[in-house]
Amino acid sequence: MTVAELAFQEELAAPQEESQAQAVWRRFRRHRLAMIGLTIAVLLVFACFIGPLLTPFDSNTIRGRDLLLLKDLPPLSTGPDGFHILGTDSLGRDYLTRLLQGGRVSLALAFVVVILTQVVGTIVGGISGYYGGWVDAVLMRIVDFLFTLPSLPIFMVLYVLIPKDAVPGGSITVLALVFITLGWTGSSRLVRGMVLSLKNQEFAEAARAVGASNRRIILRHMIPNAIAPVLVAATLQVGGIVVGEAALSYLGFGVQPPDPSWGNMLQGAQKLILTRPMQVFYPGMTIFLTSLSFNFIGDALRDALDPRGQLSAGH
Repeated sequence: MTVAELAFQEELAAPQEESQAQAVWRRFRRHRLAMIGLTIAVLLVFACFIGPLLTPFDSNTIRGRDLLLLKDLPPLSTGPDGFHILGTDSLGRDYLTRLLQGGRVSLALAFVVVILTQVVGTIVGGISGYYGGWVDAVLMRIVDFLFTLPSLPIFMVLYVLIPKDAVPGGSITVLALVFITLGWTGSSRLVRGMVLSLKNQEFAEAARAVGASNRRIILRHMIPNAIAPVLVAATLQVGGIVVGEAALSYLGFGVQPPDPSWGNMLQGAQKLILTRPMQVFYPGMTIFLTSLSFNFIGDALRDALDPRGQLSAGH
């Protein structure tokens, strides 16, 4: 056997080192509920963002001229303007199209709010935990003050005070601003605690010794090492934002008609719960599935990113 053949066999026999991403994915796949939740979440996102482009109907207008022939059609009905899988609403609009378009609004709002709140909270928490002293005291007192405020009344007051006509996107943008204003405090506390435990470790001292600036240490060392719990919190927050938007829209303080969202679709169908119960069931079930699936994903991601899980997996 030649030296080259022996070296090749040794390379095949040597176990390949598993990357951190591969280890996280391997541990994540062990959670069956999380895999089911991930499948449901992917299907919902795909349907809501691609589905409205494939339907022949518009979410806010009707194609037929005779409203009496189009309004309140039951599921699997054929109207003068085409086939309606989930029927039509009281204004003759295709219900499936509005459900998908409403999901696009609700999910896009949730994703944008989660990303911005986690970015703001991570930066504030990183600065507060790293600098400490009066900087930490001022920032954390602001966080404590926001935590003491009753969420629902503050949401309503801010929503009413912000002029919707002067903001691009109208009520959707206003709702996002309200969520972002009060939603970054949790992640700031989480990141602050992580940074407090990291800033005096050896890698941080080594970075200071080579002359790294405080900003570089925070952005390149503190925040990346504290990102795991932030990802978990962001995943869990998606379901919370979807439910929060639905609650506010149901109360009339969220996305305003004619723009659809799952919340205002529930509000519009509340009077039909006895005569047309499926118009309440469809948006309610999508809200339930979205919240449940992202909660399953967040729980499994927390276990997969737990360093103690990495240690136990290595034994």
